Amino acid sequence: MEIGLRISYPSYHKVASDSFDPLPAERLCNSSPPFNPIKGEGPLGNQSAGKMFFHGKDKKELVTRVQTALQELGEDLGPAGIDGILGDATEKAIKRFQEKNKDFEGNPLAVDGLVGPETADALNRAMVGRHFDIYQTPKEITNGELIVTATLEAAKKGIRLDTSGIQSIKFLLVDFNMFKVALFDADGERFSQFEEAKYEVVDEDDKVLAEGNTKPQEDIIVLTTARPTKARLTVGSVIYEFPLNQAT
Repeated sequence: MEIGLRISYPSYHKVASDSFDPLPAERLCNSSPPFNPIKGEGPLGNQSAGKMFFHGKDKKELVTRVQTALQELGEDLGPAGIDGILGDATEKAIKRFQEKNKDFEGNPLAVDGLVGPETADALNRAMVGRHFDIYQTPKEITNGELIVTATLEAAKKGIRLDTSGIQSIKFLLVDFNMFKVALFDADGERFSQFEEAKYEVVDEDDKVLAEGNTKPQEDIIVLTTARPTKARLTVGSVIYEFPLNQAT
């Protein structure tokens, strides 16, 4: 049976969306010494392992934001998915993210499963191009440096900044295309012969551009400088391949 992949280019150059607000990195600093670098309300951690150090009343909301970002980045949150509870599966997803990403100074993130200021800021920066086109790392944690992450398109249009009290400025530019991938069967209907499945989106050289879990009717978001040419969907022991056959 011939099955295919449809790709469209949605508009995503916006300051924020209703579905995701940046994590408050400055609030996730340690609540007791040593401060990193200021006193906050504690980092988010594994609740079942006694590592939830955050004392704020909006704990579940912030955990939900963390899980939302991780899922959009293709990390597996386990059967519970986005539930506002930071358990073992979410902790593992956080560690995988930490292993692959750096802080705003270019240093590897500590792989500790805690969402403190550096990891929260890294998650926020990873959402640039997805939910907002400009993001400023909180000045409270940068020791006087103004750090702005923006899409190339936003930078070309010009960015107004408040530089009062700033010692130096750093721009981190994000330059990629955002593809929204939907899977269809030979009849042009959404492919839905699964409850949840693992996916891979690859380019012409079979290099993996994105991977993660998806459910029926969900679009797969791919941020890349390359062009996706094929998607693989693993349902149990069965692998379906979706070659690119239409783009709008």
